[in-house]
Amino acid sequence: MEAEPLNSRRRVEPDREEPPSSLDLISRLPDEMLHIIISLLPMISAVRTTLLSKRWRHLWRSVPLNLLVGDNDLISRLPDQILHIIISHLPTVSAVSTTLVSKRWRHLWHSVPLNLEIDDQLAKQNHKRIAAVSSILAAHPGPARSVSIDPFRSTCKVDTTLDSWFRSSTLSCVENLRFDAGTVMRSFPLSAFRCAPTLRIVSISTCYLPEIYANSMLLFPQLKRLMLYDVYICKATNIDRMFTRCIVLEALHLEGSTGSPTSTFTCQIFVQLVWLAIGNATPPNLFS
Repeated sequence: MEAEPLNSRRRVEPDREEPPSSLDLISRLPDEMLHIIISLLPMISAVRTTLLSKRWRHLWRSVPLNLLVGDNDLISRLPDQILHIIISHLPTVSAVSTTLVSKRWRHLWHSVPLNLEIDDQLAKQNHKRIAAVSSILAAHPGPARSVSIDPFRSTCKVDTTLDSWFRSSTLSCVENLRFDAGTVMRSFPLSAFRCAPTLRIVSISTCYLPEIYANSMLLFPQLKRLMLYDVYICKATNIDRMFTRCIVLEALHLEGSTGSPTSTFTCQIFVQLVWLAIGNATPPNLFS
C-alpha cells in the first residue's frame, strides 16, 4: 500500500519534467486575446495580473479600465467635474446613453456642452436620424460646442430641417462646425450664421454658399480656420465680404470652389494668414 506513492514519484522525478498543471498556457495567447480577457475581469483581478510578469503589466495598462467591482459602480462615485469631462469626450450616441444609467447621469449629460455628431451612428435610415437629432436638440439645453454633419441620402429633403436645427437655442453658440453634403449640392443653411460670433473652426463641403449682403452686420470675430471644399460661390464680392469679416483668420483652404475665379480675390485679409492653400493641398491638422 505504501509502495504506490513511491512509484508515482519515480515516474515524475527522473526527467524533472514540469507537472502539466503548472504550464502557463494562457500566457501563450496573443495580446489581442489577452486584452479581451483582462477587459472582462473585475478591476481587482485585472490589477493583479500585473504581478504575473512584465508582459502582463504592459497588457493591463493597454486595456480600457473597468471600474466595476462586483455590484459597486465606482465610476459613479467620481465628482461631477470629472464625469463632465468624461461625458464631453464621448461620441454623441454614447453620451446620450449615459442618461439611462441613473437620474444623476441624466442631469450630468444636460449640463455638459453638447458635441453633436450627425452620422449613421445615430441611425442608418435618414428619417430616424433626423428624428434622433430633433429629440437631442429638444432635450439638451445647450450650448453645443461642436456640430459635425455627415451626408444624407440624395433623395432626402433635409434642407428645411437643417435650417430649423440651427435656429434652435441649443446650436446658437457652436464653436466647431463641419458640414459635408456628400455628392449632392445642398444650400448651406443660412441660419448657421447665427453662430458667427462663436465659430472658431469651419469646414464646408459640396454646398451653395448663401450670399452675404454688403449691409449685413455679420462678423466672425473668433474664426481662425476655414475650409471650403467644392463650394459654389455666387459672387466674388460675396466671399470677399466673408473674408474681410474674419478678423483673426489664420488658416484658409479653398479647393474646387466654383462660381467666382479665386484669382479675383483682392481682400487684404490674406496678409494675416499663417497658412493658405488654393487648390488640391493637405491642410496641417486644421480641424484638430
